[in-house]
Amino acid sequence: MRKTIKTLALAALFLVSASSHAVVILEDDFSAGFASQWQTGWASHGSVAFVDSGSEQYVDMDGGRLRTNSNITFEADVLYRLSFDLANNDNQSDGRHRSIVTTIDNLNGNPYLAINEDLDANTSWQRYSYDFLGTGVSGRLVFRGDLGNNMGLLLDNVRLESIIVGEPATIALLGLGILGLGLTRSRMAS
Repeated sequence: MRKTIKTLALAALFLVSASSHAVVILEDDFSAGFASQWQTGWASHGSVAFVDSGSEQYVDMDGGRLRTNSNITFEADVLYRLSFDLANNDNQSDGRHRSIVTTIDNLNGNPYLAINEDLDANTSWQRYSYDFLGTGVSGRLVFRGDLGNNMGLLLDNVRLESIIVGEPATIALLGLGILGLGLTRSRMAS
């Protein structure tokens, strides 16, 4: 009986500790190459270039726009995380910084979520991550660069995921219910 109680208590603790996980909606490191990326998941407008340096692949925003081909529905009250890597390869002597505006545009083209990042000249790769709550809107993920001189912001490792957070109280009640059932069963067997 003690072994059963310990087992059920450990199972309840496991359920409470495993109460959240992520579901990947979109993930792209642009390693599949130019043609397949643009044909299968992305559309570019303006001056956007796929760069293959031999050891890594990424997108040079260079004043253009990159967006997903497909609409994404952001369910109401669901937590989402958008993350991506940015660098600025502008080595001009004027030391200009570059801006990238990331939006999720709804079906009417209006921004649902807008994120603006400024990078100084020659900034190496940095990871950016943003959490936001869905409202039931559908739209496309859009990245926009600000200037075009063939030396601009570099984009890589785009990831969009929903964060599923279990309610600890519900999981704890479920664990206690299982524990109670186990105790009742062991008492009935005695």
